[in-house]
Amino acid sequence: MYRQGGHSRHTGIERTFAIALSLASASVFFGVRLGAQDLPFGVGEDASLVPRGSLRFAIHAEFSFADQLRRADGSRVPLGSLLASDSMGIRDLPALSTAERALQTAANQPALRLFVGRTEASAAVSVTRIPIALEYGVTRWLTLGVSAPLVRRHVDVVVNPNARGADGNVGLNPALNPGSTAGNALLAATGLFNSQFATAESDFRAALTQCRSNPAGSGCGVVLADSGLLSASQSVREAIVGVYGDGTQLAPFVPLSGSAAQLAISANVASLRQRFADASAAGASITVPTTGAPIGPQFPLTAAELSAYVTDAGHGLGAADLGRSSHTNIGDVDFTAKIALYDGFRRRSTGVRLRSAVTGTFRIGAGPSRNPSNFLDPGAGDGQNDIEIRSSNDIAIGRRFAASIIAGQTWQRPDRQVVRSGTALFLEPATRVTVDRDLGDITAIDVIPRFSITKFLAVAATGSFRRKTADRYTGGTPSARWGLVGMPLGAYSETRAGLGVVYSTRAIGRGIGGAPVELIFQHARTVHNSGSDVALVNVDQLGGRIYFRL
Repeated sequence: MYRQGGHSRHTGIERTFAIALSLASASVFFGVRLGAQDLPFGVGEDASLVPRGSLRFAIHAEFSFADQLRRADGSRVPLGSLLASDSMGIRDLPALSTAERALQTAANQPALRLFVGRTEASAAVSVTRIPIALEYGVTRWLTLGVSAPLVRRHVDVVVNPNARGADGNVGLNPALNPGSTAGNALLAATGLFNSQFATAESDFRAALTQCRSNPAGSGCGVVLADSGLLSASQSVREAIVGVYGDGTQLAPFVPLSGSAAQLAISANVASLRQRFADASAAGASITVPTTGAPIGPQFPLTAAELSAYVTDAGHGLGAADLGRSSHTNIGDVDFTAKIALYDGFRRRSTGVRLRSAVTGTFRIGAGPSRNPSNFLDPGAGDGQNDIEIRSSNDIAIGRRFAASIIAGQTWQRPDRQVVRSGTALFLEPATRVTVDRDLGDITAIDVIPRFSITKFLAVAATGSFRRKTADRYTGGTPSARWGLVGMPLGAYSETRAGLGVVYSTRAIGRGIGGAPVELIFQHARTVHNSGSDVALVNVDQLGGRIYFRL
């Protein structure tokens, strides 16, 4: 299941896959043998209850994979488009904004813009869920249960911030690595620039004070005529030092050497230097700077440098690395009570039979939600409590055909979470806020027709519809691009369709050690959606049961 670009990957993850499959196939149901009144064997939920006094232990494995997004118009785009940009600027990388404003001053060009360049990305997410459930038949009409899934998420991401070459105008600031030759050289150049221009400003300030007292003094005509030089030089110097770095403050990105932005900054610094030189030549006592503006890196941002910036806790985002990652956690825990409303299946009849039950669920948000320090992991749960009601209704015609219709409503309860608030993906640590949130409620309808081909083999189709209202946040809103395949923040609906096949020995009453066995495989995928874009998910489900008498 773990694959990218349509190719299987032979890694240690496959051992986990094999273990999960073994566990799924070893699922057991401690209860009485099922008789003629039951549904034709198949996949999915139905209205049956666990027999009174019986204990059912169930486990199966569900493997989901997505590397595409499906838009409301039915078109598909790569999942990596959430991380890509035609020209990554402050919209995608807010850290550029502070440097951009400062360098507009340094270059004396209010329209100057900083951008990384065309960024391309590929992404694929595999999620393995292994729900483990325990149910007990309290009475003929009441079953109580508890379940929790083991959730493993595997994310493969490749981000290339300069896929078409040097079409950006910034690179990673070498001063982020002060031990490197380039970092030391840039810090030294910035320190020299700062020192020389600060000295020139100090000399010019003294000359300006003297000339205001004695306008006829040496060089005072030029000094008084250019009195704005002091504030102009100070603003440019502070802007450059704040961006390129002085050992205590710096921006993570600086203009590339030879870029239009760097040339504009150098030209403005040269102009200031010439103005100091003009005042000195006129007779004012000013130490003229001999150095120019610091020069940034020669090469554009690389994937490794972007990754280093994302993980840097000092001057970067202090977040989890981009690339390949795996996380395993227990998901949300469900406590259920299932009540039989009507059971016409108890009649030994081969005609039309009906059965109905209702299930109430209280879900504890034990699974970790989207992590504000991990932009790619969808999490193992929503992180908040839910209340859910489901109505299950079965109809059987003869011994070969049956169908189940399950309708449910989930009310997601309000809670508080820490998020990085903003529309961009690469949000800085300063954007972390605690928000009040109320995730959207979910309406779900599942239709599952089943048909027994032989006494050993059955097939089933599945149709699932989900509709969620928009999430509500107070105090901040997380980026909609977090989690890649996480549930959209906005309102949306999604329809999935699938097919399943079941092999069963229940009809002959024996299998493994004389106990009937069922093995189930089901495949489903997204076929329609509206509202927000959703991940185009392919789901494979493997499971099995062995039926024992108590």
